[in-house]
Amino acid sequence: MKKSNIYYYFVILFFMAKILAYAQSTPIMYFCEYYDDEKGEVNISDRFVKGNFTIMIKSHSPIAAGKVEIEIDKYDCDSSKFSYYKGFEYNINESSTYLFFEADNENDLSINDAGFYRIFLLDEKFNTITSALIEIIE
Repeated sequence: MKKSNIYYYFVILFFMAKILAYAQSTPIMYFCEYYDDEKGEVNISDRFVKGNFTIMIKSHSPIAAGKVEIEIDKYDCDSSKFSYYKGFEYNINESSTYLFFEADNENDLSINDAGFYRIFLLDEKFNTITSALIEIIE
């Protein structure tokens, strides 16, 4: 094998590795029961019993939005469509790369009906920053 071929394969391998390293270019949304300052995320899952849960967001780069909205849509098995369930506004630090959203005095971040839900993190113009699915059981 010629040296130029080895160099060519090395360059391709290098760029493929670089692309795979940044494959997750958008923020990741996941869920836990609650966030504890010492323990961090407690009981990470995508399946919870009715009630409160916490939404976690991790991003490689800053979210770059001062105000965001959490929108929750419920799946209707009869129509095979998602429909609006509820939503909440939050003010965040624009340089944040790690966020969590939980129930507070202003926002009842809970789901009390069993089913499948699609949860969105939206920017000020209602563009999707990230989203994920969650199942609520009895």
